[in-house]
Amino acid sequence: MNSDLKIALNLISENGWDIFSLTDMAIATQKPLYEAQEKFGNKYGVLQAFYLHINREVEGEIQSPEDSIHDWLFELFMARFDALEDFKSVLQELNGHMLQDARLAKLIACNLHEWMGRVSRELPETAGVLAKIRPATLCLIYAAALETWLQDDTVDASHTMATLDQRLSDFEAMFAGS
Repeated sequence: MNSDLKIALNLISENGWDIFSLTDMAIATQKPLYEAQEKFGNKYGVLQAFYLHINREVEGEIQSPEDSIHDWLFELFMARFDALEDFKSVLQELNGHMLQDARLAKLIACNLHEWMGRVSRELPETAGVLAKIRPATLCLIYAAALETWLQDDTVDASHTMATLDQRLSDFEAMFAGS
């Protein structure tokens, strides 16, 4: 991740999403404002760059599953949480603004849905129950685990793992026999 993006995310975490601006970022990076505007466009562009970075970081994990689909999704989602760990305070801050900022909510939802589409495309037709899950359903499973993860202060993320395992099992049970 480039230093400008790290600085921007730190500013969001420290000062809040509502206050964050590219002007603040330019001051903190000691670069002209036009550079930040060219690179990111606006503050939402900073988040777009962040999500692209996270997607690239976890990209290697998205490959056709060799184990059970449940286990593969579990490991994949936990790898994403691991990639997000250093930015948990940023995500907690953003989570508090999603209901008031429709553009923010749309950006996060679209990025998550796009990533889940890539995950869904790797599910083989013969994968059984979870192969029937579409990106929107994967988003719901992930969102439930994300909500837990944002509040999970255990060293081993045991609360997050329990929630994720339960949600995956719930969906498996829902499709069982179909």
